Amino acid sequence: MSGTSLDGLDIAHCTFTFNGTWQYLINQAVTVPYNQTLIDTLKQAHQLPAMALQQLDSKLAHLFAKEVITFLKKWPLEVDFISSHGHTVFHQPKNAGFSTPFTTQIGNGGILAAVTGYNVVCDFRTADVSLGGQGAPLVPMGDLHLFNNYDMCLNIGGIINFSCMHAKPCLASDVCFANMALNYLAHKNNKAFDENGQMAADGVFNDQLFNQLQSLPFWQQPFPKSLGKEYFDHFVLPLIETENISVNDKLHTFCHHIADTVSSLQPLLPAKHQVLVTGGGAYNHFLMQCLQAKGFNLIIPDKQIVEFKEALIFAFLGVLRFRNEYNTLKDVTGAMRNTSSGAMYLGQI
Repeated sequence: MSGTSLDGLDIAHCTFTFNGTWQYLINQAVTVPYNQTLIDTLKQAHQLPAMALQQLDSKLAHLFAKEVITFLKKWPLEVDFISSHGHTVFHQPKNAGFSTPFTTQIGNGGILAAVTGYNVVCDFRTADVSLGGQGAPLVPMGDLHLFNNYDMCLNIGGIINFSCMHAKPCLASDVCFANMALNYLAHKNNKAFDENGQMAADGVFNDQLFNQLQSLPFWQQPFPKSLGKEYFDHFVLPLIETENISVNDKLHTFCHHIADTVSSLQPLLPAKHQVLVTGGGAYNHFLMQCLQAKGFNLIIPDKQIVEFKEALIFAFLGVLRFRNEYNTLKDVTGAMRNTSSGAMYLGQI
């Protein structure tokens, strides 16, 4: 799993068992940090010419393969297949302004299968987008089967997405940007991220920036909907760049913007509820305080689930794909039908 936060490559070895309901174990997991050169390249991947993007696709796949092999040398575990989300470069689903919807994740599955020798399932989003869906979020299927003891699951990565499993039908969507913006701002203070949200806590609320962020049209659109880096670059980045206030003030204000946007989900929840929070944003104490002030009862699980829940779920989506069972829900994405999504490449061990 390589996400929009750009913290690195998440590798998780997972076991799933089914006895009426699905159970899971994360046996071992690690995040392999990206070096700054690769981070800078991935940030600009959507602007690369065709040949350079193809080269990056191959380079990333070879990196994935190398790290999987290293992982399995350290922990010699049995492997049925590799489930690889890849790294999203373009995401333009239906109603995003393009006549033909498309989505692109790099980290070539064919190369990954050839170099490691293992079967690979990848490209989880294309089928859904081709059928008129948003191709996101895909984690609700995992939330539905693995985390349905909570009223809502909130994943705070580069982009926030939620799953409300008890809604009829199951409701899920991207909500707003989080670490994509917060990490971008932290870099301006020469930090990879705002540790514990301390810089945001030291900032001051700015009405003008907050109101501009709140007025963006995406937040008023009905579900299902999804976000990509293109929207961030075109609409959000100009706002946080234009305001002549301190980085800390921008971080502080953006956290309030996140909390206010997420608060639109409250009508989906019962008065007594539990919201499971995962992703790097769960460690941002100031952001958590902003959400709690909006009335959310937040449950932050152990570190392994916080950091590797998304990798776990894409492993689960791979299991469903190999079983030829639905892993993408039309009620969530808006597609014409449920699908068993993912391209499969056969390895040769």
